[in-house]
Amino acid sequence: MLRIDTVDVYPAQVEGRKNCFSSIPFRLAKARWVADYDVQACRLCDSKFNQLRRKHHCRNCGDVFCSKCCKDKVTLPQFNIIEAERVCDACKPIAVLVAQSISVQISEQHIAAIEIGGMLQSTTGIKNVIQYGGLQAIVRLAIIENHEIRKYLLSAFHILATYPSLHEYMALTGAIKAINFIIRDADESYDSALYDGIGSLMIFCKSSKLKVQALEDGTLKSVLHLCQMNEGTALLAVRTLSLILEDQANHASVITDDENALQKLLKLSISSDEQMQEIALKCLSNLSIGSEWARHRIFQEDFSTGKCIITVLKQRPSNIQVMRNAICLLANLACSQQDQDCLLDYATIITTLIVDYNQCEDVSYQLARCVANVTRYENTAKAVINDLEKIVRYHLMSQNEKISWQAERALCHLLGHCPDETGNHLARNGAKKFIELIAQSPEILQSITANLKLSATELET
Repeated sequence: MLRIDTVDVYPAQVEGRKNCFSSIPFRLAKARWVADYDVQACRLCDSKFNQLRRKHHCRNCGDVFCSKCCKDKVTLPQFNIIEAERVCDACKPIAVLVAQSISVQISEQHIAAIEIGGMLQSTTGIKNVIQYGGLQAIVRLAIIENHEIRKYLLSAFHILATYPSLHEYMALTGAIKAINFIIRDADESYDSALYDGIGSLMIFCKSSKLKVQALEDGTLKSVLHLCQMNEGTALLAVRTLSLILEDQANHASVITDDENALQKLLKLSISSDEQMQEIALKCLSNLSIGSEWARHRIFQEDFSTGKCIITVLKQRPSNIQVMRNAICLLANLACSQQDQDCLLDYATIITTLIVDYNQCEDVSYQLARCVANVTRYENTAKAVINDLEKIVRYHLMSQNEKISWQAERALCHLLGHCPDETGNHLARNGAKKFIELIAQSPEILQSITANLKLSATELET
């Protein structure tokens, strides 16, 4: 049982495969008939049964009604019933529409798509759609190559997707696959229907249970297809991709995708739309926190696309979050040991930003972290040694402890690679703060003491 608003809903069950996104018509499991002796009055008009007012079962819902409320007969191919059978007045609209969805006539399929969508405007209508096969009907209609039908379907899916209680049932029925199938074949003529489609996918991707399912059902290809649409649609698509990438289990699929996801994200990072830049860079940052292999792939793609990350840093966009995300991404990529030679061009531009973004703590922290990671290796450490004064003045001396600690880490690396230059500078400025930070950390002092014991032993003969 599911619950929509305050209404209990018993979703339709399917014989065989529950996923109805198929060219093979689905078959609904027949409703259990309510026993005659359990019902004393018509379920619709409440007229009491007697010798003249007989009981009739609706073949769609299985409940009991009087002859006036259960007078019409319709064919029910969804139950594999070929002969016309009685259905109650309440069930007739949805029963007829589900039957039309299975028809081979485009005109009937068109009516089914429009009117099932129309039923979703009320809680009662949604209940009937879910209980009597309406969801299965619109999922199967997605295979029909008719743009007008598909537009109505995207709108219907979006309405249903706004009810969290329906999400798992929709996924099980094949709704996510159906949405992705439509989107991958859509163009900008779909207009607002595309917003409904990507809006639905975004809702599913917010669910921790359904993110992986959404990816398996083709959401990545849909999102990348929409990234090539108008700015509004593309922005929603990249937001959806960002939700997918919050789960590291999805990273490998994105990086190895044959749609060149990394390349497209890097190109979007230099878009004229700064919102787009912000989210594209956030996606890349998420990807870069994974494996060494992932960081190497991003580096490779950035080189092949013309060093988009450097382009962003040189542009210095007014949206501060764009800069923050770009520097965060570069700081993560700087941990890639096999790409240190490639990092030289990136390293030299990072230190030029220290002064200009000193007043923005979030960006300043990412810069300090980036410098600390860049200085891990000798060749890149030497590339920033000439900017040691900036590192000490704006990072080591910062009132923000997180920034100071990253600067401490950078200076330790620099002492290892460039001891003379770093030592001389600290002797003139910064030594006191550098030593204070070491003194504040018992773990660092213990590590230093333990290593000193290797050269300065405590016991000798």
